[in-house]
Amino acid sequence: MTIGARRPGERCRLPGPICPARHSPARCFPARCFKGGWPLDVKTREFLETLADLIRQQLPPGLSGFDVTGPSTTLIKLHYQNPTVHYEVWVQKRRGQVELGLHFEGATESNLRHLELLSRHREDIQSSLGAGMEFEEWGRGWTRVHETLPLQPLDDDFLVEVSCKVSELIRTMEPLLRGKPRR
Repeated sequence: MTIGARRPGERCRLPGPICPARHSPARCFPARCFKGGWPLDVKTREFLETLADLIRQQLPPGLSGFDVTGPSTTLIKLHYQNPTVHYEVWVQKRRGQVELGLHFEGATESNLRHLELLSRHREDIQSSLGAGMEFEEWGRGWTRVHETLPLQPLDDDFLVEVSCKVSELIRTMEPLLRGKPRR
């Protein structure tokens, strides 16, 4: 039986404080502790862990050396050298979407310069990645270039779809950030 297939009232058998009420595995009953049954968070974390590995396999050697922050229960960040400039995949269950993007979360001036650089290539970026790519400033002086996808079951098909989109995002954006646009 998979984690997501627990029956109501069945005790969890996972180690650690996964239960939101911080029950030990012996005291946690998913039907009582999680509204709507067992949470998707464990599966989401597994999805994101596998996603990072798959993205790395899809990238050429010059781009496969990214570092990974996370995954947390809902997001993962991939970065090269500077963690304030990172590619992010954020599973937003309540909104029913997954955000894929390049985030700039450093000093405001630096974030704006990065957004301006990418905005000058907007047509090429949208041609390569799709018209759904949005360029924006948001909260705390941060900026991002991102798109949202409708949330689908976190299965192998969706894993491949998301990994292909993120690896193409990296192949498109990273050369621009490094001053070596793709031809």
